Amino acid sequence: MKLSNCILSLVALATLAAGIDARACTSAIVGRSRSASGSTLLWKHRDTGAPHNFIARHEATDSTLEYIALHNCDDTAGREAWIGMNRAGFAVMNTASYNLVPDTATVKDREGLVMTAALQKCRTINDFKLLLDSLPRPMGVQANFGVIDASGNAAYFETHDHGYKIYGVADSAAIVRTNYSHSGGPEGRLGVAREGIANLYLRCTPSIAKEDMIGNLSRRLFDPDSGFDITQTDIQEAVDNGDFIPRYISTASIVIEAVPSATGDGSEYVMWTMLGYPPCADVYKVTFDSIPAQVKPGSDGITDAERKADRKKSQVYDGRKQGKHRIINISKLRELTD
Repeated sequence: MKLSNCILSLVALATLAAGIDARACTSAIVGRSRSASGSTLLWKHRDTGAPHNFIARHEATDSTLEYIALHNCDDTAGREAWIGMNRAGFAVMNTASYNLVPDTATVKDREGLVMTAALQKCRTINDFKLLLDSLPRPMGVQANFGVIDASGNAAYFETHDHGYKIYGVADSAAIVRTNYSHSGGPEGRLGVAREGIANLYLRCTPSIAKEDMIGNLSRRLFDPDSGFDITQTDIQEAVDNGDFIPRYISTASIVIEAVPSATGDGSEYVMWTMLGYPPCADVYKVTFDSIPAQVKPGSDGITDAERKADRKKSQVYDGRKQGKHRIINISKLRELTD
């Protein structure tokens, strides 16, 4: 079925699509008046070479805020956060960017450490700006950082080793970032097709809910050539060449949202969480008062949520390839997710 007529313009984007990159992601920030709930939404669909993630809560100390974050399974100390929220209502995530100032520094891959520091210290978007300003150069980052705060403010910081450019997100806006920066150069623009799919879907959705991202964009396979959701067609298989938002290397999809509290005395932040291959994953509600056992690490670091999703993923990706690309068994995906 077609998403809508406007998504047919994805045909032009298909020719710009890049190949699979191991440190990728698709993300969006949705302003309050574009959101169905009236709350700012922060979404990250994670693509990574690290196959397993878990959720952990970190207690406040005399100098740090309490926060909840997504970590790689081998990061048992929780040193690097890949998306998270703190008690002050500040939240942050990132996507890797490949077209910023060339990364020639010896200090590299510090994005997770920067986000941990932000969750520990920041209450507002301006605090995050001050944090970046305070870091020694080179910062060791090449990333689009998405941030929101309790006042409803939201922005992307397109950040390289020696600086950044801020793109504010208006209440009426929905902005997408994948694996290039709009302030960067024309070379190295990865994720153009994925950005196009997400942008056009959100543009065609006047009132955007968390389900539009974790329920649709992270689960469904929109074909850039036709605009069709191929999981709803008679197509039996497809090639995972990096154009779909869900890919073999997708390991999580998370939306952070402020929702009315049960007691009616304000709002609380919720992390709507899918771990494992998102089209096969369940959604878990994570709050400061309740983190489901399924998203916590087991004795081997792997969560029950991932085990369940990855059992299905092994049938969706059944080992067949076309050249270097894996084949997706669409009929099996439909069967497992109906």
